[in-house]
Amino acid sequence: MTELHQPRGVRPAAPRHVRRWRWFTLVAASLLAIGLLVALLAKGPGRSTGNHIVTLGRTGSKESAAVGASAPAFSAIAIDGQRVIFPTGHPTAVFFMSGLCPTCIAEARTAAQVQTAFAGQVSVLAIDADPTDSAGVIRQFEEAVGVPIHYPFVSDSSGRLVEAFGATSTDEWAIVTDAAGHVVYRGQLSYQALRAALIRAGALA
Repeated sequence: MTELHQPRGVRPAAPRHVRRWRWFTLVAASLLAIGLLVALLAKGPGRSTGNHIVTLGRTGSKESAAVGASAPAFSAIAIDGQRVIFPTGHPTAVFFMSGLCPTCIAEARTAAQVQTAFAGQVSVLAIDADPTDSAGVIRQFEEAVGVPIHYPFVSDSSGRLVEAFGATSTDEWAIVTDAAGHVVYRGQLSYQALRAALIRAGALA
């Protein structure tokens, strides 16, 4: 009787159940990779509560936010996902706050009321100077303001905007710029002060 020998260099075929397991593992890995990619794409840039993108343009000196100077230009992703670009092309009030600052609530309310009074002529930007504030804390702050807010909140978790604008405190600190970003006012955040500054910046009374 002649014995049949496996040709050299030819590996025996794997059993059918092994081939099926290999195929299942490959498909599962592919589906997992696709799922991770879709999740990352759906998340979008800057929407993470701890990673709000801030890009500075011109920064100038430490006096760049002084009256008569050009304020630092920047772009950022607000906590609601919208892109913020400054200068805005409108007279703009910029103020710094933090989610656990009691006096900031009244200031945010004042800023919202002033913006409403000018009926779309002006922009307002709120910058959260506390790097520990989450998006949830900022949203609770918005609810505590008690009036409709139509301006974005930017989380300055890196501290770059605080440094660029030379903000020393969140208490009653604001600047007002014209459409091109030139500072016309820096000081107390009160209704009358903001209203007068925004008119000087080009808004119609």
